[in-house]
Amino acid sequence: EEDFKWHAFCYDWRRWGDLRYVEDLTERFRAEVEEALVADGNSDGKACLMGHSMGCSAILYFLGVLEEEWVKDHIRSVILVAPAHTGSPSMVSSFSYCPFVDTKSWLPVPFMFSKSLGDLTATWPCMVAEMPLPFVGSARPWPEDYVFAFTPEREYKIDDLHQFLDDLAACKDCRELGPALWPGIQNICAAMRAPVVPTTIIYGAGTPTPTQVEYESSDLGAQPKLTKSEPGDGPGHSRNW
Repeated sequence: EEDFKWHAFCYDWRRWGDLRYVEDLTERFRAEVEEALVADGNSDGKACLMGHSMGCSAILYFLGVLEEEWVKDHIRSVILVAPAHTGSPSMVSSFSYCPFVDTKSWLPVPFMFSKSLGDLTATWPCMVAEMPLPFVGSARPWPEDYVFAFTPEREYKIDDLHQFLDDLAACKDCRELGPALWPGIQNICAAMRAPVVPTTIIYGAGTPTPTQVEYESSDLGAQPKLTKSEPGDGPGHSRNW
């Protein structure tokens, strides 16, 4: 096999979902790829990109907004491992209440820390950006009638998630970031495209993965109850990959 070299593209993953931050990252990504290719002296002058989880979203965004000719000239192939570009239903309760509340079997969070952890992570744009997304490029990855969360008064489907964020911010402190960032997140997702170079997707499909929660009242800031799981890799749902 040929020798290869690894280069890490480091970014503040907590800020993914902040449109201005994401736009600023694009030119740095381009520059770092070009610099790495020059430094390594690749025989064909091209790189293979590998991303995991939200890193896959970053790759799809960068390759979607950069010129197609630049991509073909500089990128040989793409490998996406457990991609999160369609969002995850588990993030509904992770943002509204506390991360991992639906996946406590593999990463338990002591109840005494749930409020402080939930309020802290609610300041991260990525918590909103990783909620189920109505569109990725021109594709609709989720069924229009799928219910992600429900209360005694209403259901929240894929096109209702902006309303979910509005309702959440109205009844719980420290959740105002959700509705503020949601329009920009739609712009980020609209820019994602299937790469114009060969792409491999690697994902898991055998782990029960949260897909729906129930709230006992209209208080969306309370801890919900997990009501449905489907095969996936834990945080992410494999049906949409």
